[in-house]
Amino acid sequence: MDSQFDYIWNSFLKRVEAEIDRTSQADVARRLGVNRGQVSKWLSGLQVGGNLKTFLTHLEKLEIPLNQLTNPNYQSPPPTSQSTQWKPSLYEIHLAATLQSGAKLLGKSVQSIYAHAYGDSSHVPLSHVQAMLQGKAQMGVEDFYKLCKSIGLLPSDVLDRVAKLAEENGAKKGAPRRRTA
Repeated sequence: MDSQFDYIWNSFLKRVEAEIDRTSQADVARRLGVNRGQVSKWLSGLQVGGNLKTFLTHLEKLEIPLNQLTNPNYQSPPPTSQSTQWKPSLYEIHLAATLQSGAKLLGKSVQSIYAHAYGDSSHVPLSHVQAMLQGKAQMGVEDFYKLCKSIGLLPSDVLDRVAKLAEENGAKKGAPRRRTA
């Protein structure tokens, strides 16, 4: 290997180690589409991972911008201020709670939901799915549909429940109720 690739590969391995510390080696291997033994060989220096296309796919799956690995002076951007960070609405909070309740009632773990919704080829990390189910991350329409399907819930039933909870919550706070005919 040439020295530039050595630098990039070693930077990648540092990020892999950080992800392993945050989750687990099995989780990182699964997200990358390799087995734990492969990751162990990389970390021990016994093997370098694949071709450029495969390497770029690994970066994408771990959400690592290439410029973070190629520029030794790269500094992560400062965190966004509290005022610009996403804050869930009342509906989003109830949506997450409803999905969590449904999963619990049907005996579905976050890992099984993740595996069914996104599979091994996903670029969506397990931690993001956990955050969506906790109401700590934004959930797109496609995510909502995949999560409902994986849990075994009908999206229309979930949305009806969320609307009812939000209405009840609004009534408790003294908000006027909308009349229905």
